[in-house]
Amino acid sequence: PILKYYVNRHITDLVQHSQLRDKILEVVLIDSPAVNAFAAPGGVVGINLGLLLTGEDVHEYSSVIAHELAHLSQRHFARGIEEQREAMLPTMASMIAAIAIGMAAGGDAGMAAMSASQAAAQSSQLRYSRSRETEADRIGMNTLAEAGLDPQGMARMFDRMGRAYRYTSKPPEFLLTHPLTERRVADAKTQAMEYPTRTYADSPDYTLARMRAMVYYADSPEGAVKRFRKEVRNNPDSSAAQYGLALALSRAGEHEEAVPMADALFASAPNRLLFVAAYAEFLTAAGEYDQALTLLERQLLLNPDNPPLAML
Repeated sequence: PILKYYVNRHITDLVQHSQLRDKILEVVLIDSPAVNAFAAPGGVVGINLGLLLTGEDVHEYSSVIAHELAHLSQRHFARGIEEQREAMLPTMASMIAAIAIGMAAGGDAGMAAMSASQAAAQSSQLRYSRSRETEADRIGMNTLAEAGLDPQGMARMFDRMGRAYRYTSKPPEFLLTHPLTERRVADAKTQAMEYPTRTYADSPDYTLARMRAMVYYADSPEGAVKRFRKEVRNNPDSSAAQYGLALALSRAGEHEEAVPMADALFASAPNRLLFVAAYAEFLTAAGEYDQALTLLERQLLLNPDNPPLAML
């Protein structure tokens, strides 16, 4: 619920800067480390947790969401169905002509004509698909800029996915449905250069959500503890590294160390909901129910009906 809260809030903010005028009815957070996101007609947006693992900052992560919102705003799914219907009659006519050629000139000529008509139909469909992807990239990048996010994040995300899955026999679903060509990456880099160059800060909440996803998919709680202890040693002032270590410690059952760390993080930023929720989560795991309830009831006065706090 804590990660779904973050993802919901992020999409709600991003939609305000997109061309989408319809309401997002449902955000589906999918328990999968694979990289994927999709948008379906009717205002449904699906996001794999693996997207948080791959996007190293909020700009890279947001570039994929902005791309999917562009698919929705431009009605690409509906337009695709319309194009298929329009192409159906010419394709059927070509197939019938191919059969007629086969009957008149022999089997080889008929098969050649049939293959040619199928190839032409597939080429047309691929051309439409590439056109929609290019349009979604362009509009998505505009959304990033309008939202005050780094337009370069899209090209960085493309580069990252391309390097990560270059030699895999089966790329993730996102790359199968959104083919990542060199031209597409180059176009994203070129378009990003049209925006003013400035420094973009990362989002603290995104970093915390990403830490939570990393701990969740760690091979073991003990392995996560070891990893984040090193992070804290290398970056002792990083609240994100401390948050990741506290999460890992709690999952490993090391409550005596996790709870004081969460207490310190909460004290440093008492209005940061991800710190509040983690603190309550750790108190509950440690059996400190009265303290957890007191904390949550006080926070619910400030954040009425907040889903993760109410669930906790």
